[in-house]
Amino acid sequence: MKKLFGIFAVVFLALGLTMSSCTKEETWTDADNFVFGTYKEFRDGPLGGHHHCYKVIFPVTIMFPDGTEQEVQDREELLTVLRSWKEANPDATERPTIKFPISVTNKDGDTIVVETLEQAKEMRKECRVENDHKKCKNFGRFLNNKCFKVELPISIVMADGEIIEISNRRDIAKLLRDWKNERPEEVPELMYPITVTLKSDNSEFVVENAEAFEALIADCKG
Repeated sequence: MKKLFGIFAVVFLALGLTMSSCTKEETWTDADNFVFGTYKEFRDGPLGGHHHCYKVIFPVTIMFPDGTEQEVQDREELLTVLRSWKEANPDATERPTIKFPISVTNKDGDTIVVETLEQAKEMRKECRVENDHKKCKNFGRFLNNKCFKVELPISIVMADGEIIEISNRRDIAKLLRDWKNERPEEVPELMYPITVTLKSDNSEFVVENAEAFEALIADCKG
């Protein structure tokens, strides 16, 4: 199992961007580290997404340490804005923040207005307790079930930004075992696009993003 490191944004946008197989030390710039760290803070807090309990409703406004603000329409623009600001302010060490209030949508489709960062952190804490995706067996079933199997290799991202490439089925068992023993509170996420084979007719097709994969899983359950 080979660990890869790259720009963290690629994991969540499912834009089909390519990632280098070089090591973090060889390829990462100060801007990469800035984008990685800032987006991780946003994703684990007000943006939601990683624990699948709520998703932010765009647009949101980013407040930068120099006092400037910028509204972004989606995650792609957010990452572009973060990188552009850091490249224009290479000596800056303080990270930007999200301007409150923001609105999020929960698992039931309800809209919630989040007034403060503290409220967002409390939502995240509650989400980690009741999240029904965090058992290892669920993830394993998503990769190979009665309806389809995910073709390898695939890459999986952990909450700290570590990206793990799985190139054979044996690696899946090791990943799930290590995950259960060492990081049970985390929820792995697939990098997209991925290729799946339908067991009904042995046909293959490309799944471009998380929403399409969730729809495929729901169709299988139905």
